[in-house]
Amino acid sequence: MAFRDKPPAGEKPYSFNESAFLVRDDGMIVGFARLDSRPDHGMFRIISTNNGKTWSDPVKTDLRAKFPVIVKLPEGGFFLICGKQNAKPHPRTVYFYYSADGLNFKELGTPYYSRTNGKTANSATGGAQAVLLAPGKDEVFFVFYAFDPKLKGYHQTYIDCNRIKLVR
Repeated sequence: MAFRDKPPAGEKPYSFNESAFLVRDDGMIVGFARLDSRPDHGMFRIISTNNGKTWSDPVKTDLRAKFPVIVKLPEGGFFLICGKQNAKPHPRTVYFYYSADGLNFKELGTPYYSRTNGKTANSATGGAQAVLLAPGKDEVFFVFYAFDPKLKGYHQTYIDCNRIKLVR
C-alpha cells in the first residue's frame, strides 16, 4: 500500500482515505489522499518514480479536500475537482484546480449550483462523482454533490453537473 499507516515517531497513526492518482508523461506516479486522523483533514501526496515499486513518504500539501478526482487533459496538465474542507462561506464546497506538472495545483474556482442560484447552500456539498473530457478540447464535464434546502431527506443533496472550458 502506497499510503503507509506508520507516521513519524511520536505522532498519532495516519488514517488515509479518498485517494486519487495521476501518471505524468515522464512516468512519475503521483497520489493524493485525505488524512482523517488529523483535525485539518489535509491532503497528502506520495510519489513513485519506478512504476509503483517504491513510494516516497507522505508529504502534506496545501489542499484541504475530500473526494478528489483527477484527469489528465489532452493538451497537457491535470484537472482536479474535489470537495474543499474549511472553505468559506461554508465548510464544504466543491472546487476545481489545474496543475501543469501534476504536483502543484492552482485553484480555478467553484462550480455553478443549478438549484441554488449558483452558490452552495450549506456544508452538505461534497466532492466529485465523475469527470469527463470533451474529445480534442480542453473542456471538462464534471458531476458533483450539491445541496438544496428545499429537498426532502436528511442531507437534502442532489447530483449536479457543469461543463467548463479551461483557459490557460
